[in-house]
Amino acid sequence: MKKYLNVILIVIIVILALEVFYLVCQNRKLRAMIANMPQLTPLAEGDRVPLLRAQDIDSQLVTLNYGPTEPLTVLFWFSATCSYCADNFEFWNRLYLEYDSDKLRFLGVCACDPDDARMLKEEYRLEFPVICVNEPYIISTYRGNVLPQTVLISPLGVIDGAWPGSLTNEQIDEILTALADINVSASEGGEKR
Repeated sequence: MKKYLNVILIVIIVILALEVFYLVCQNRKLRAMIANMPQLTPLAEGDRVPLLRAQDIDSQLVTLNYGPTEPLTVLFWFSATCSYCADNFEFWNRLYLEYDSDKLRFLGVCACDPDDARMLKEEYRLEFPVICVNEPYIISTYRGNVLPQTVLISPLGVIDGAWPGSLTNEQIDEILTALADINVSASEGGEKR
């Protein structure tokens, strides 16, 4: 009987040793995966972004150039798979309808395919133009892996403000204050397109 108990103990120890070895290997793989993941950090004030060129969901070419004669830009990053994005749609529509002018341009940037973007635009009655971006360079430089995100970009392509996530009342107030500070209201001299 004692002999059987020793064999059972040895089997248990071997099984536990194999399990520990497996967990150590799995831990190394997970650490390597985490180290290679893109950083999920939103844009920050002062960051620069490059020219953006893509087709909108109606197959029209949209180009965001930056320079002294360009308008300020507000980007709305979202995706069909983002459960928090819909929280911002009503406010984003309101911003577009109130502030779209020659001084300020708006663009929705959907990190999904055009069919999903069209469905979202129709379902939530989104008024602003929408493009779909899947180019890794643009997603990386504009930090399109943080969803949803509201971004204010200066005419020179420098981030003036970025608000990631579902917007809180405080963030909404910050955005409205930023727009009031730059005096871009369509009702104050800007022409509605």
